[in-house]
Amino acid sequence: MAERIFKSMGGEIYLFIKARQEDQEETMLSFLEQEISSLVKIFDFFDEGSLLSKLNRERTVAFQKDLAFVLKKGAAFKKISKGKFDIFLGEHSIARKSNERSGQKGEGKSGVIINKTGISLEGKELVDLGGIAKGYIIDEALRRAREKFSDGLIDALIDARGDIVCYGKDKKLIEVENPFDESISFSTVALKEGAIITSGHNKQVFKEGSHIIGEESDILTISLVSKSKECYELDALGTYLLQLPSQEVMEKVEFGSRYKDIEALIILKEGDVLRTSFWESFQ
Repeated sequence: MAERIFKSMGGEIYLFIKARQEDQEETMLSFLEQEISSLVKIFDFFDEGSLLSKLNRERTVAFQKDLAFVLKKGAAFKKISKGKFDIFLGEHSIARKSNERSGQKGEGKSGVIINKTGISLEGKELVDLGGIAKGYIIDEALRRAREKFSDGLIDALIDARGDIVCYGKDKKLIEVENPFDESISFSTVALKEGAIITSGHNKQVFKEGSHIIGEESDILTISLVSKSKECYELDALGTYLLQLPSQEVMEKVEFGSRYKDIEALIILKEGDVLRTSFWESFQ
């Protein structure tokens, strides 16, 4: 087995690989790092050279499948969340990056037009895919590695600071951090294949409040885990659910058809902890 840590997406990315032949592992790690870096170049909102920045600046770009996929999914999650998850909040992201007041949501029509030749934006709003792209990047990087090294890859894990995907036969132990004391954890998840995310109001706080743009509830952090859902799905759902009252979130995850095979651990601002019924099944 082999490990690697490299800087990307504003922090450190951790990679773990286990191959049938040890001499393949460094090649696999390098492949994952390269794929993540190339995908980040598409989606980085603050990189003027990224494809997303070009789309925001020029309002139209040539068709690119990764960007098109995430834009479609982001627009769909906006509908699902009734606007609480919104990819058209780029101006707010810029304001919060500068520690400035974000102002009101933009008015008027905003949307994405995608066809075989190009991608275009309607309206004047800027698109920020930060609530979904990180999950997609590690989903896609792992998918490409599994495809390229199908005969030699046994186990893999990518940890992008709160977004984690894993694959293989062995259980990977993943700790859910205690936001009040990072030296201890609230829970440990054992996952062979699947994804887990943690989203919260406790990290990356700017002067105007949390880095989560939207309504605040009684929830401090929410962790979602699934054996079947993609990380980008959990990423978007976590951003959305973090804006709802904790009891409403519990009901949605426990009984909602959209949340099948998803379990949640919720840490409230006063320190109480809520777990859905089958969270312990991931132990």
